[in-house]
Amino acid sequence: MLVEDGCTHIVSGSPVFSHAINPVSQNYMNINFIDYGSSMRSTNIFAYTESVYQAAYIAGMVAAYNSESEKIGIVADPSMLYTVQVTDAAQLGAQIVYSTATTVYAAAREASEIRSAVDALVRKGCDVVISYTASAETVDYCESKGVKVVGCLDYRDTAENYKNLLMYFYSSRDSFYLAQYKAMEQDSWQPESYLGTVGNGVLKISDALSGAKDGTQDIMDALIPKVASGSAYIFSGQLKDVNGSIMQREDVSMSTSDILALSWYVEGVDLSLDTFVVSKDAPTEHELVIKK
Repeated sequence: MLVEDGCTHIVSGSPVFSHAINPVSQNYMNINFIDYGSSMRSTNIFAYTESVYQAAYIAGMVAAYNSESEKIGIVADPSMLYTVQVTDAAQLGAQIVYSTATTVYAAAREASEIRSAVDALVRKGCDVVISYTASAETVDYCESKGVKVVGCLDYRDTAENYKNLLMYFYSSRDSFYLAQYKAMEQDSWQPESYLGTVGNGVLKISDALSGAKDGTQDIMDALIPKVASGSAYIFSGQLKDVNGSIMQREDVSMSTSDILALSWYVEGVDLSLDTFVVSKDAPTEHELVIKK
């Protein structure tokens, strides 16, 4: 449809469709693609992805520091980019504070699913919840229930309205997309690979907010520069999965490509709540519409 409408550059802005671009692009060599969520560039694909796990590492640490139960909940939309890596990094961040910390995972997408997930996490003993959903419902619902929460959206204009929001992180892609559009206009666009990180400013991390306890900002100030400079080796040393199997040796650190390919959860992640996503036999009509 987009090709028929005369589009010469197509942006895949959703991780849900990121890997579908690669085989399709070979049928349209006259079209240039920006593929969000992919690290595989080709002749006509600019591969753009993010190391969102870096921000999740900070979020896990902050959540654990503000927890009394040493049990952190995470509500993740399974269609979001790198949910396994985000969950694992949050757990590893929590372990900086408590070696025995547990991160309880709950998958949810729609508002009703998110509310059910938060309620289940609280019943499970979680007193802090990390949101990794495209919806603001997790933060809003936690606020209404008096549950401390870490957000993954941009709350710069509204943070003061939340008493239980500890901090937030988000992706700021404006400058990246602007540079891409300028290159297209100037006919200087080239297919490359780009990784958005904390260090290059794509991933933003807020300061500790009023809902966080004293000392939160101090530990953030100590860790964020190390993450930004790449000197915080998040996935390093011996790592076991949820079954207790050793997945990485003590003297090894994962490369970025290894991290982005992770398909297993680290020890300490509780998957017992599984998913609250209600499966559908077919997509609804609004999910099939391409908005121009």
